[in-house]
Amino acid sequence: MKAEGMNLRWDYGDRKFSLPPFLVEKQGLNQEQVDDVKALQLNRARIEAAIKVLDPVVNLNMIKIMFSEWQINEGKLQQAWGFEYSPKYWATHRIPHCICPKMDNDERIGTDMQVYVVGCPIHG
Repeated sequence: MKAEGMNLRWDYGDRKFSLPPFLVEKQGLNQEQVDDVKALQLNRARIEAAIKVLDPVVNLNMIKIMFSEWQINEGKLQQAWGFEYSPKYWATHRIPHCICPKMDNDERIGTDMQVYVVGCPIHG
């Protein structure tokens, strides 16, 4: 399906989002599927914003609950895009309050090897 003419952009607060037209076309998404992806990406942004304002010392349990919601959302997002469900592609190290190494984990996305820091509020 052609991405031309589809609404692939939206705002959330001061952030601007857009879907890559080439990927929309490659995955063969129609406007309803694009809208599902957009809703899930918006939900991801909302969850991350909610985590960001929490204090990891005082609200650690709430952060863990929100992280679980993020993981559920991320799986749904992969499926909405038409990709195989696979947590090894999730950038959990980019979630607010995660203290695990960013660059090391960016390089490992798509593999089963991640670098975690003991005491990380996200990865425990």
